[in-house]
Amino acid sequence: MYQELYNLGLEKARQGDLAGAIKEFSRALKVNPQFSDAYYKRAVTRFDFGDLPGAIEDYNEVLQIHPAHINAYCGRGLTNLALGNIAAAIEDATQATRINSNHAPAYSLRGTACQRLGNVQAAIANFKKAAEIYLEQKDAVKCRQCIETIKKLQPPPPAGENQTKNPPFNPEEFINEALKKSMLGDYGGAIGDLDWVIQLNPQEDKAYFHRGLIYARLESNWSAIEDFNQTIRLKPSHAEAYYHRGIARSATGDYASANADLNYAANLFRERGNIASYQQALSEIKKVEASQQYRNKMRAKQAYLSRDIPRGRPSFRVQQRLMILVGGHWDTAWRLVELEREKNPGMPEDWYWEKAIYNIERERGLK
Repeated sequence: MYQELYNLGLEKARQGDLAGAIKEFSRALKVNPQFSDAYYKRAVTRFDFGDLPGAIEDYNEVLQIHPAHINAYCGRGLTNLALGNIAAAIEDATQATRINSNHAPAYSLRGTACQRLGNVQAAIANFKKAAEIYLEQKDAVKCRQCIETIKKLQPPPPAGENQTKNPPFNPEEFINEALKKSMLGDYGGAIGDLDWVIQLNPQEDKAYFHRGLIYARLESNWSAIEDFNQTIRLKPSHAEAYYHRGIARSATGDYASANADLNYAANLFRERGNIASYQQALSEIKKVEASQQYRNKMRAKQAYLSRDIPRGRPSFRVQQRLMILVGGHWDTAWRLVELEREKNPGMPEDWYWEKAIYNIERERGLK
């Protein structure tokens, strides 16, 4: 009976009927006065409803039944903070950390309470601890929130002092971990780590670059190009990004853009005195030029062989599908179709367009 009433209370709370939810939780407690879950949910609902003293009473009841209920300590601490009972809030948060030293919300709560007291150093220490735990748990949103709070609390450093000293989040550690996974062949795990670094800090150019390298190794050239684009946007003089984007563009048949990227990379390498990389870029340029010449010969040959054979026109349907996949860029669509014509001469026109569509969808995981 009391479980049904409790479930009804949960449903009303989900629907936003807080008064109705409180009533159902109260009915459940009349049937079973030791039902700690009902006290806890009624406390949460009373807090949302604005009945802060009532919420404190319910949290007290939960802790009478279950003295180690960590969420009840945090909930009561938050309620005490809202009531202005800062010392009590700190004590509740501290008790929660005694129960579980890796409970990030408790440190975040205590950091907020210390901030209210004006104890900035204690607040920073608590938010930093919370950020570290969220980091380990890969909770990017909450970790970023803690880091932003720390930045606001920290006074500006003296002129000339390194502002990145002891950063709460060190992306290098996670990027290095991703590189280790990649070397072991765990490309999915490596991409997952780099995805998370980018989610935490969208301005981290190294994460985009290394993810692009992995995509290129997997022959997901369009994804690689997108990541190299982001790298260059964040760091316009990133020679390696131009170099690898050039190779990826060459793999898609965009030889003109590939040549431009590789030449730009070669110039950057030369300016830096990196002769080995400069020579490597020149070698890749020769490969691109050779591929472009070969394609031109094949096109000329195909045009000669098919000069009297009508090729037909692709259907509007397949044209539209491919155009959508390449973002409306007609030159890109045509280049992809031409690549298929070179590889598979003599096929119906729709077949080339369908094959280009299939290749893109397979690369993007849509097939």
